[in-house]
Amino acid sequence: VFERAIRETRGVIDTIGGDVGICGVSLGAVYSSMVYGFEDRAKSCCLVLGGGNLAGMIQESDDDLAKFLRRRFRDVPAKDLARELEEIEPCNYADKNKSGGMMMINAVFDHSIPEKFGQLLRDAWGGPKCYWLRTGHVGAIIDAKRMLGEAVEHFNETLG
Repeated sequence: VFERAIRETRGVIDTIGGDVGICGVSLGAVYSSMVYGFEDRAKSCCLVLGGGNLAGMIQESDDDLAKFLRRRFRDVPAKDLARELEEIEPCNYADKNKSGGMMMINAVFDHSIPEKFGQLLRDAWGGPKCYWLRTGHVGAIIDAKRMLGEAVEHFNETLG
């Protein structure tokens, strides 16, 4: 699934041509973080409600997918799970040299992507600009207009 999402995203970039900005929400933020890290044509990035340390999120998140994976991998030691997920771990693709082109929007009361995992990804990227919503994961929709405005402003600043 990850490979396909990355391939499709890069295909869109091929179609657009030139320098682009990329934005992803939740799992899309994980994909966007990865693509931004290794795709030279991605000059700007906005991650919304994303985080790093997938193995940790599987263990701690209240998200239904995390709960399913936690049951599925309950007998796998945490270090082994982290090793299995390292190819799709967004922190492993972070490039601090590109942090100036990144903006993050996370939620303080997010039980799907707990705050500490958003902060882990932010730290991996070298501390890019970050807005913290006073909502949860689903509740962030009430700030959709503001988030879109922040993203558009960020892309205008970083892409010209």
